[in-house]
Amino acid sequence: MAVEFLVPGAQPILQSLISLANQEIGLAWGFKGELKKFQITLTTIQGVLQDAENQQVEKVAVKDWLRRLKSVAYDADDLLDEFKYEALRLKIEIQKKMKGKVRNCFSSYNPFAFRLKMAHKLKDINEVLDVIRKDAIFGFNLVRVKSSSADSTSMNKVDRQTFSLINDMELVGRIDDKSELVDMLVNTYNDQIIQSSRL
Repeated sequence: MAVEFLVPGAQPILQSLISLANQEIGLAWGFKGELKKFQITLTTIQGVLQDAENQQVEKVAVKDWLRRLKSVAYDADDLLDEFKYEALRLKIEIQKKMKGKVRNCFSSYNPFAFRLKMAHKLKDINEVLDVIRKDAIFGFNLVRVKSSSADSTSMNKVDRQTFSLINDMELVGRIDDKSELVDMLVNTYNDQIIQSSRL
């Protein structure tokens, strides 16, 4: 099945993206905020991957989520490849300048345009990753939270469930209470009907 290799295929890409995002690329390119958001979102999604792997056989929505995650992970990987290429190109250009060669003033390269293009691409990827992260939170009821300080480590936190869909498998030892509550509601309703019809 094609879905079985989605999680193992996405894990190395995400790990590589997180480690690159931890580097000082953001300082060099001037959009550190977007890069930090990118890193936090990737960390959150990576944390949910294990739960997704356990649920992928049972849920079609999880398979779709994993497919979308893999697609955006490849887009992010391509973006970071462009960063690496540009950093290498700049390093070589600096070495050439040190040797006395000067870049042509009329070259087609424009560092501002490159940074702007990369910032927009990163923002687009962040938006898609944010949607995927929110889908994971909604679908898997798990969130990995990272505090705002740069030195802190990520903590696991289970989000409080705020919707009415409850997995019956999660309810343990509440069958009697559930039956009693249903009986109480049904009997109270019947008593109210009888009393109102007597009036």
